Amino acid sequence: MRIMDLILAAVGVAALYGGYLLFSQPGTATNVAVALPQRLPVVEVALVERADVEASVNQTALLKASSEVPVTTELAGRVVWINERFQLGQRLENGERIFELDAARLETDVIRAEADISAAEAERERLEKELTRISTLAERNISSQAALATTTANLAAAEAQLKQRNAALLSAELAQRQATITAPFDAVVAQETLSLGQFLQPGTEVGRLVAADEAELLVRLNAEQLYAVEQGEDLIGRRVTVTATDGSGAQKPGVISRIALTNEAATQTTGVLVTVSQPFDTRGGVFRINSLFDVSIPLPGSSDRLLSVPVAAVQTGDRIWGVVDGALTQIPAVLDRRAGDRMILRSGSLEVGMGVVTTRLPNAIEGLKVRVSSEGAQAALGESADQ
Repeated sequence: MRIMDLILAAVGVAALYGGYLLFSQPGTATNVAVALPQRLPVVEVALVERADVEASVNQTALLKASSEVPVTTELAGRVVWINERFQLGQRLENGERIFELDAARLETDVIRAEADISAAEAERERLEKELTRISTLAERNISSQAALATTTANLAAAEAQLKQRNAALLSAELAQRQATITAPFDAVVAQETLSLGQFLQPGTEVGRLVAADEAELLVRLNAEQLYAVEQGEDLIGRRVTVTATDGSGAQKPGVISRIALTNEAATQTTGVLVTVSQPFDTRGGVFRINSLFDVSIPLPGSSDRLLSVPVAAVQTGDRIWGVVDGALTQIPAVLDRRAGDRMILRSGSLEVGMGVVTTRLPNAIEGLKVRVSSEGAQAALGESADQ
């Protein structure tokens, strides 16, 4: 029995010691850390496309009327008629009547001047006959030379008076025409403050007209931009694209019509005048005078490749990100301009069909591990579908 007791005691001591070791050492089953797979940010990508536009220099300029005139009158008078199209934004043709003043007195002046001419012509005709008669008598020594001289002088005075009467008629007719105000060119009404029955003094401005057929933008280019767009080719006649900045999408072609021969001293820029035809035509969208527009001047023979990516691909700081071997990498690119929901850019590192990240990552840094959600985009990036 003693031997059995000793064996049992030894087993008990061993069990107690083993329990001590089990619960006193680190790395027990309850304390072992389980290694979990790392959760990577999931990003969407979009494919790079070739931009269907030319490389260009882009500037913003104010659209101005190529011609603008006030609507006034040189006469005093009461307004008796107004063209129904003399309203803000309406178009008037060259020579079309705008309004008329009361011309009753002016018509009387014309009639009186015409009557005076008739009387002067009759007097001249009488004197011409009298001169012929006296000249014949003088040749027969029946009439004196003094009578001949007197009649000749009277005829000259009658002719001078007839010229004065003709001048008075022209003046009366001019005044009558001035009572009717007409458009000096094809125009759009920019301002209008005229009322029927209103009495106008000479020089009173009652509206403004702007040329309907053309508008102008003065684009200012620095030396680098001017060199880029010239490249040894004449700028005069170069076609450009003019686009509204108000989000309306209005866009029309323009033509470079003039270039300043001297730089502006303050800004060291050269003025380039762009002419837009039919700015108020609805085709391509209506342009508005005194509004800002983007002017895109194409670069001649440019070897730059223009690419297109979604606007969402332009991240904070105008950065473009791609994914290589499962990590973010910044792609050098020069942003050109926005075209709708896409951004036009130039890059020697991008190719058509490559992918760029469109998911906003506030903590994006070079080398950040990410997971691309689209298998098709992964393939475009050279990623493996199972990464």
